[in-house]
Amino acid sequence: MFKAKIGGDIVRMESLRDGYFNGMGISSGTNDGGYFFVQSSVWMQLDRQPPTVDVSLMKQWPSEPSLEDARSMIEAGTYSYGHRPRGDEEPEDGAGVAFVDADGVEWVSNGGSRSQAGSSFEITRVEEVMGGPSLFVVEGTFSCVLYNEAGLSLSAEDGIFRGQIGLRTF
Repeated sequence: MFKAKIGGDIVRMESLRDGYFNGMGISSGTNDGGYFFVQSSVWMQLDRQPPTVDVSLMKQWPSEPSLEDARSMIEAGTYSYGHRPRGDEEPEDGAGVAFVDADGVEWVSNGGSRSQAGSSFEITRVEEVMGGPSLFVVEGTFSCVLYNEAGLSLSAEDGIFRGQIGLRTF
């Protein structure tokens, strides 16, 4: 479940309700600084049309992370907002929120000026799902500023989420 007031409008997405589902996303890459790893919980419609939401945790290691390293990323506590690099940009460890609105415009916490003064991100609960050590349900709260490619911003307030995160290394 994802719910937040984004740009003054309530955005709510629940698995198996109104055609939405919650899934996991994992991406990684390398740069001069090492190995960058992103774990995400994603909400989207079954037809994969917008709106969509992605809540993620990002971390860089000097070498490819082990499964234990990846697990260490998912802990209850507060996180600063990080930066998922594009092109030659430098990554920053932390949390991220991305929202694609009904018009297909992407709004991200690491866009624009990337200023997150007064913002917050907290994981309040981590629950291991039966059936293996690599699937978790994560709950948390957040508030942040989201930026589009043109540098315009929207506030995301009173955000709550409960979603799946799966561990995997490459």
